[in-house]
Amino acid sequence: MQNHVGIAHTRWATHGAPSPLNSHPHASDSTAQFLVVHNGIVTNYKALKAMLTGKGYTFETETDTEVVARLLKYLYETVREGGEVLTFSRLVMHMMHALDGAYAILVRSTLFPNEVVACKRGSPLVLGLKGDVRELPSSGSVEVMRGSLSEQAGYNTTINGGGRRLSAGGSAPGASTSKRRKLATGEGLSPVSTAVAVAAAAAGSLSTALNGGGSRPNPTTPKAVTASPALHNEYFFSSDACALVEHTDKVVYMEDNDVVHVDAAGNLHLYCFGAESGAVVTNRVIQTLELELQQIMKGSYDTFMRKEIFEQPESLTQTLRGRLVKKSTGPATSDGTGSGFTSVFPLNDLDMDDVPFEVQLGGLNERMSDIRRSNRVIFVACGTSYNSCLAARQTMEELAELPVSVELASDFLDRRCPIYRSDVCVFVSQSGETAETLDALHYARSHHALTVGIVNCVGSSISRLTDCGVHLNAGGEIGVASTKVYTSQVVVIIMMALLLSSDSRSKDARRAEILRGLAQLPSRVEATLAAVDEMMKTTAHKLKDQQSILLFGRGYQYATCLEAALKIKEVSYVHTEGIHAGELKHGPLALVDDKMPVVLFASCDATATRVHNALSQVAARGGLGRMIIVGCDGDAEVMRYKDSATLVLVPQVVDCLQCVLNIVPMQLLSYHLAVARNLNVDQPRNLAKSVTVQ
Repeated sequence: MQNHVGIAHTRWATHGAPSPLNSHPHASDSTAQFLVVHNGIVTNYKALKAMLTGKGYTFETETDTEVVARLLKYLYETVREGGEVLTFSRLVMHMMHALDGAYAILVRSTLFPNEVVACKRGSPLVLGLKGDVRELPSSGSVEVMRGSLSEQAGYNTTINGGGRRLSAGGSAPGASTSKRRKLATGEGLSPVSTAVAVAAAAAGSLSTALNGGGSRPNPTTPKAVTASPALHNEYFFSSDACALVEHTDKVVYMEDNDVVHVDAAGNLHLYCFGAESGAVVTNRVIQTLELELQQIMKGSYDTFMRKEIFEQPESLTQTLRGRLVKKSTGPATSDGTGSGFTSVFPLNDLDMDDVPFEVQLGGLNERMSDIRRSNRVIFVACGTSYNSCLAARQTMEELAELPVSVELASDFLDRRCPIYRSDVCVFVSQSGETAETLDALHYARSHHALTVGIVNCVGSSISRLTDCGVHLNAGGEIGVASTKVYTSQVVVIIMMALLLSSDSRSKDARRAEILRGLAQLPSRVEATLAAVDEMMKTTAHKLKDQQSILLFGRGYQYATCLEAALKIKEVSYVHTEGIHAGELKHGPLALVDDKMPVVLFASCDATATRVHNALSQVAARGGLGRMIIVGCDGDAEVMRYKDSATLVLVPQVVDCLQCVLNIVPMQLLSYHLAVARNLNVDQPRNLAKSVTVQ
C-alpha cells in the first residue's frame, strides 16, 4: 500500500506580514520534525513563546503558528504517559489543552511517517471522504474510553498574575492550587476496535460524543470512532467545503474539540477530545454536498463577481422556490409544500392580482409560536450580512410589530449586550462560519435566548448551533464581494417578517402587496441587469480616477447606501461613504462641491419628498453635474433632472423590495470600476471570503 500525506494553506495574515518566511507550513526545528498548517488565531501565543524561549527554543517569524510547531516538539520531548512517549493523537490533544483561541490545525511529523492529525476549536474544518464504497452500519459504534488518571502529569499550565506560565516536570513554583490546571493523562487509551467504514460511504453517520462546553478541553476521556481502511481511500481536510467539490461530495463537518487521526495504514480515527463521562452521544452525519463543480467555475464570465451578479434572477428564484406558494383547495402536493399550497416557481404567466400567495419556511415552523411570543428580535451580523439586516429591519418592525435591533457582531460582543430568555437572536452569515458572529451566537446561547440562523452554507457552524433557521439556497458564492447572497438575505428576512405576521388580519393587505412583489422580483432583477450594465460601464470609466464618492439615501434605501459603499470600496479601493440623507445638514454637506461624485437613491416611497429635498440641497452646492440618481421608471420628479444629472432608472416594485433592484446598478458599478482600474475583482487585497478569524 502506498500512502501520501500533504498539507498546505493559503494564508490569511494575522500575525506577521504576508511573506515567504511567514508562509505555512511552519516547522518545529531545522529538521522539520513537526510541520503545522493553521487557520485561526492562538491568543496566548506570546505567553507560550516566552515559555519556549526560556527553554532554549528560537523563533524565525512573528507568527503564532510557529509557536504551535515548537510547542509540539517540546511536548513530545517532555510529556510522558505511563512512562511511554506520546502517541500522535495524544500529543495533539496535549497541544490543544495548552492553546487558547480559535483554530483548525493539521500536523505532520517525521516521527509518525505517512500520518496526519487534524483538530479544531472555534474555526471551521471539513473532512472529505473518498474511496471504495462500503455500507455503514445503521448507527456507529462508540466506546467511551475512561482510562485511570495519573497524577504524574509531567506538564502543567499555571494561571498566574493574569498571564499563563508553563513548566515541565511538576508544578510551577508559587502557583496556588485553585489556579493550577494540570494535564491529566489516561493509561492504555486507544481507539475502539469496532470499525466503522467512513471513507466513501454513500450514507450513514459517525457517532461520537460532543463536548457541550466552550471551555478549553482536558485530555482525560477522549472518545473515538475508527474507520477501517478501504483499498483506495482518500481523506481531505479543508476550512471550506467549496475546496472539496472537485474531489468528493461526501463530507463530515467536524465539531469543536474533534481530533481526526489518519494513521500509516489508512485507518481514520475520530476522537471527541474533552467529552465528559456520561455526555450525550450524537450521530455525526456524513453529508452529501449539493454544491456542484460548475457552480464554482466561471463559465463564460471573466470573473466570479460578474457571474454571481448575473445569477441573481436564478438565485432569487431558488431562494423563493417552495417557500413562496399559492393557496389552493386541493390535497397535499408532491413538492413538499403541504396540503392547501402549491409552489409557484418557476412562474408561468400567472396573474399577480388574482393569485393568493403565502410564505412557508419549514426551518422555522416548530419555533414560530416562540418567536411570535418574544419581546424583541436582535439581528447580529457583519459586513454585507449586517447591511441586509438593516435593509429588512423596517419591514420586520412594521409586520411583526416587535422591537427590532440590528447589531454588528463585534460591537455586540464588546458591549456584552444584555440578552434574556424572551429574546430572539437572528444570526446572519453567508458562510455560517464568521468568527465574530459565531462568538455572538455562543454568547446568546449562554443567556438562553432563542437563536435563529440565516446562512447560505448547509452544515456550517451557525446552521448546526442555532435552534432553528433558514438556508438561503442562493448557490455557491466564490467572489469575495458578496452580491447574490445579499439580495437573497434581504428576501429571506422579509419572508420571515411575512410569516410572523400571518396571523394578523390587519396586515393582510400589506402582506399581499409584498407577496406579489416577491413573485415579481426575479424577473425585475433580470430586466434591471439588461438595462443598466452598459450604462454602469460607461459611468465607471468616468469615475475611475476619483478619490472619493458619496452616497445618500434614507428609509429603505439607507442600507442600500451602506452596501453600495461597501461594494465600491472593497473591490475598487475608492473611498466611498454611505450617508443617511437626513444627516446631510449635520456635516456631510460640507463635502459636496462641483467635483465630488454623488449617488442619490430617489425611490417612490414614503421618504420621496424628503429625498428630493436633499437632492435640491446638493444641487444648490454645485453637486448636480457629478450626480448619479438611482430612481424608478416613470417617476416624473426624477425625470426633471435627465439633462443635468446621470439617471439610472430601474423597474418599480413594492417599496420594501426596491432596495433589491437598486443595489444591482451599484454592484455593476463597483465591478466595472475595479476593472477600469485594472484590479483583481474576485480577490481584493487584504480581504477573505469567509472571515473565520477575528
